[in-house]
Order: sequence, then C-alpha cells, then structure tokens
Amino acid sequence: MDTVLNSGGNLTPVSMPRVNIMKNETLESQTEGNITWTGIKAVPLTNIVTDNFLLGNLSGGTSVTIALNTINTTSNGTLGVQITGGSIPDMAKAEIVKAKVNANGTLNQVRSSEKIAEFPLVHSKGSKKSSHDDNILRIGISEPGYYLLVISVAYDARSGENLNDAKQLIGVYQSVLRIE
Repeated sequence: MDTVLNSGGNLTPVSMPRVNIMKNETLESQTEGNITWTGIKAVPLTNIVTDNFLLGNLSGGTSVTIALNTINTTSNGTLGVQITGGSIPDMAKAEIVKAKVNANGTLNQVRSSEKIAEFPLVHSKGSKKSSHDDNILRIGISEPGYYLLVISVAYDARSGENLNDAKQLIGVYQSVLRIE
C-alpha cells in the first residue's frame, strides 16, 4: 500500500490495482474447426511516480522479462484493458510507443522513442472492476515491430484534465507489443 498526500493535507491510503490485457485468440483445429477464447495477460506494475519523483522502479527480476510480457497482435488487432482491485483511479490512459527491444532482456532495458497512439481508459466509480469492453485499444499500426504498451493510473488528479500536469501519485504498468 502506498500513500498520497491529498489536497486537504491528510494522508489517504492508495492500493495499486491489477491491470489485465484481454485478447481474443483463435486456433484452427483439424478435428474441431475454429476454437476461439479470450486470453488474459497481466501487465506488471513497473514504476510508481509522484510530483516528478520516481518512488519505485519495479522493473527488475525474472517476472518482468520481455519473453513473459510480450503480447503478439496484428496491425489491425484490438486489445481490451481491465483494471481490477485496488483503489479506483481518478484517471487512466494507455499509450503505445515505438521501442527498441532486446527479446532476451527485461522491461527495464526497453528503449522507447516516439509515442504512436494514446487511449483514455475509463473505470466505473461504482465498481472495483473496469470492463474490458469499455477500454478497447484499436491498434491501427501499419509498421510491424516492437512497441511498448504503457498504462498509467493516477490518484488525486487535481487538474482533472492532464495526467502530466496534476499533483498526484501515478502507477505505471508496461508490456511489449509485437505487431506482425
């Protein structure tokens, strides 16, 4: 559990949620025909940032290797994002960034360059679980290669408009997209 100083000067407890990516998978079976299911992949929390300070870098260790955190998709694919448990964030967004990736490395070793796309994410204030149906990322990237998927959840967003300008606590989740 982390704490964030709210605008009234009181400490408010914040628990980071889990973030999952939902992807429809299809397999053609010689005996059963097409088999379709929804695959669920957890996205690891890699950083905690507040007021331009990095409070925690959690991107080391074997659980954040590129091999375990790569999501294969197509240039016209779609992914659903689900935010569950923890404290309900005030704001959330997903970004896709062009990246240089060592397939045998860790998320900490990914080098990112230009932002390709940004998607606002919604979270039901009445529930501890967001629906992946509300948070659909339509990839729309024509150039194959590796990209970094960055999902940010923000707490105590005083500006209410821009994740980058507000005084807040931000949880950053990262995974790698391999576009075919």
